[in-house]
Amino acid sequence: MTVASPLSRSRCLAAGLTVLLGAANLAGCTYNEGMRENPVTRAFSWFSYINGDDLRSYCKGGGPDRYRIIYNGTDDEQVRTYDITVDQPAGGASLIAQYRGELDVSTMPLNDPLQPWRAKMAGRKIDRGELRGLRDALRASGFDTPVPEGTRIYSWRFFWIALACENGRFTFNGWTYGTERFNRVTLAGPLSAMDPHKEPFTKAHETEPPPHDEERGQRDGYELVLAPSGSKGHFTVF
Repeated sequence: MTVASPLSRSRCLAAGLTVLLGAANLAGCTYNEGMRENPVTRAFSWFSYINGDDLRSYCKGGGPDRYRIIYNGTDDEQVRTYDITVDQPAGGASLIAQYRGELDVSTMPLNDPLQPWRAKMAGRKIDRGELRGLRDALRASGFDTPVPEGTRIYSWRFFWIALACENGRFTFNGWTYGTERFNRVTLAGPLSAMDPHKEPFTKAHETEPPPHDEERGQRDGYELVLAPSGSKGHFTVF
């Protein structure tokens, strides 16, 4: 198995996208559910997904509660996402979980050249008790306490993002490794129990930023600046 190094993951994707898209400029795409399975559109709408642009619009319509939780176990090790829609009559919810581990470029089928970048996706119903456990974990993690203004998250460091549309009210929060807030997060337990993917959560640890590429004058990865209202802006270094 050939696993791409932290330095090469973004370069490999960028090269593949240049060939497949003819260097089309898709930066800044707004995320929608139709982008889940396509790693190209998912990559270019990632910041919109983190910011919950689609959930903000949905929240104005008065539908069932929805939740989104993102665990960045560093971009080169593990990224997990969870989209949950409450089933009001039954009291449970529908879950769509996506998992992406280390990039393996040893196989690249001709009929699906983007397979190495394609996340595993699975869905299932979660019952009333599982939903209650997740909601309790959110509150215990400090979801109702706004993220400090100016908090920075990095693709090469561990972080959590949680978003919710509850009773027509949108809430955004984030936790970054190395802070007391991060240490309080208890989401991995209930998410592991309901996740169809059985790969364990990568335990948070110290990481180093990718080396600076002198040729391109930048690093691989991204940085996001958070505020209680959401992502204030981003500095992309793909």
